[in-house]
Amino acid sequence: MIVTCAVMGLADPRLLRAQESYFPANSVPAPVKPIAAPLQELCNQVIFAIYQDIAALKGRYPELEQYGPYVLSQNQYGIYSLEYEYLVSERFRKGERAAFGITIVRFEDTNFRQHGNQTFNFGFPLLDLKFAGYQEMFRRQEAFDIQTVIQKNGNLLLDEQSKLLPLKLTLETIKDSYLVGEDIEILVALENVSSRNLWVKELNQETLFFLYGDTPWGAKEIGRKKLSKVKRQILEPGQKITARFVGSGFLEPQDVEIFGSYVETFKGVNPSSFIKVVIKKE
Repeated sequence: MIVTCAVMGLADPRLLRAQESYFPANSVPAPVKPIAAPLQELCNQVIFAIYQDIAALKGRYPELEQYGPYVLSQNQYGIYSLEYEYLVSERFRKGERAAFGITIVRFEDTNFRQHGNQTFNFGFPLLDLKFAGYQEMFRRQEAFDIQTVIQKNGNLLLDEQSKLLPLKLTLETIKDSYLVGEDIEILVALENVSSRNLWVKELNQETLFFLYGDTPWGAKEIGRKKLSKVKRQILEPGQKITARFVGSGFLEPQDVEIFGSYVETFKGVNPSSFIKVVIKKE
């Protein structure tokens, strides 16, 4: 499990009926700095979407069979907190435990610290927010991993954080959909959305990287014969640079989410973006 704070390079938010809050009245100190209402609402959307995605997986993972609305409560900021523990039945080995929890808090908070090395944090520094969670998994190959649904739904917060950067990265597909096995072409744009001139590096394979899920997507720039020294240039306010990239296709019909990130950092955060690509059989 991850025990340090990683930066994440995303439903109807109505609160379902829950049992008593995980946080008793005297267990968590009053928040030092309240979270603004619009951001609090966005956080609730994210956690509720995670709740729904896990509920949809109940038929796939036996350890989720007891999962239900009672897992939801609220943390010290009025943001949903999700905690679940599977009461082991005879079908699993005695002594095994499946449990997890997830919420969103400020960077300095230590929610779930009592779970020791089972805890993890994924941070959004410019928002002063992080996912705080823990998981104890069954020791088998097909056990449920909560970090897969966190990564998917965390894109909403990633997008919100990107609004605070001076550079905006966007990805755009050339077509609405692609056939199985067809190479995928995308247009990448980097725009200066600040009010001052900025030095930037050109867009190429050295300054951009792409992922789908946790897997690198080795897209190559179209029209470049060979890589040379990375060039730098000034971007004026409102100005953008673009480049076209092509990557290998996928062998099955599906909706693929491709994540792109630019090498320059601002306060430890890379400009990044994501795009959903539709893969069809015919």
